Amino acid sequence: MRIIGGEFRNRRLLAPKGQDVRPTGERVREAIFNIIYSQM
Repeated sequence: MRIIGGEFRNRRLLAPKGQDVRPTGERVREAIFNIIYSQM
C-alpha cells in the first residue's frame, strides 16, 4: 500500500503479517471523505 496524498505521499506501508488488508476502492474512499467533510 502507498500513501497517495499529504506530507508523506508516495511512502509505502507494510501490512501486518497474517492479516488480510485490502486497499480502499476509490469510490468508497471518496464517499468516506465526503461524509467526514460534511461533519466539519
